[in-house]
Amino acid sequence: MPSPLPNETMQLMTAYLNLQIGGKTIRAPYLNNRHHGSRAALRVFLGKGLPKEMEEEISLLARKDHRDLFTMSEEELYQYLSEHHIGSDCSGLVFHLLESMTNRTFSRNLSFPNASFLRRLIAKMRPAENTNVKTLYDQKNSHDILLKDIAAGDLITMIDLSETTVADHVIFVTDVQKEGADDPKLIEYI
Repeated sequence: MPSPLPNETMQLMTAYLNLQIGGKTIRAPYLNNRHHGSRAALRVFLGKGLPKEMEEEISLLARKDHRDLFTMSEEELYQYLSEHHIGSDCSGLVFHLLESMTNRTFSRNLSFPNASFLRRLIAKMRPAENTNVKTLYDQKNSHDILLKDIAAGDLITMIDLSETTVADHVIFVTDVQKEGADDPKLIEYI
């Protein structure tokens, strides 16, 4: 059965799961950049980079470090990317998948709530770098749906509004198999 998602979106998901580094194939590490503390860095170091950007940047870093990526195992490559904070966080991945689905109009329509004029201006110039789970979750950017209506391309957000824990997360629905007209039997996601 063909995917309900656009071909470009499927190719992008595949690229995140199959980075080509040192003649090997590895998945992009999950990066929780909340504790990293980088500001105004390249988006590849913020968990917001595209697969090609990750591949190019790790190649540059390896040359600088005099490391031969071709002699490293998949596990060593994964660790090397993680140590250099190269990977994708959930909102970075979702941002790029939504951009691919909307022919690059998603970021133009994205609202950055609760920000000063200057922060909104910066966010409009660097939307991927400034999008987080709360931005995607905000009423100006999304709306609730019933579980029976869930479809590929929808998001499932988990927001912790307490001050003591950090549990914000978003997943991108890739496929839904239904049992009958209303009941999802299986929800696939990335």
